[in-house]
Amino acid sequence: MTRPRLLFATLLALSLAACGPRPDLSGRVAPVDPNLPWPELLSTETLAATLDSTTGTPDAPAQSDSLSARARALSERAAALAAQPSLDTSGRPRLDRAARGTEDGG
Repeated sequence: MTRPRLLFATLLALSLAACGPRPDLSGRVAPVDPNLPWPELLSTETLAATLDSTTGTPDAPAQSDSLSARARALSERAAALAAQPSLDTSGRPRLDRAARGTEDGG
């Protein structure tokens, strides 16, 4: 699609969307007291202890260990990905050409 046609189609779609009624959002969000403090984030250990004491589920410690292992594995994976360069020396010029639209596709 050429640019003028794409622009026309976009403007037409936006114009038609503007004709529709706005959704009624009243009453969907509970009012929040701006003077209340921010909620406190809980650690995995605190959540696991709460789960053990409230549910009494026999597999809660196993679930907690599994969750901790998954968190460690994700942290290790993130560290490994952060250590790798995201582009090699030939990748940056190719990315720049593609962003400018001058990439020939081959």
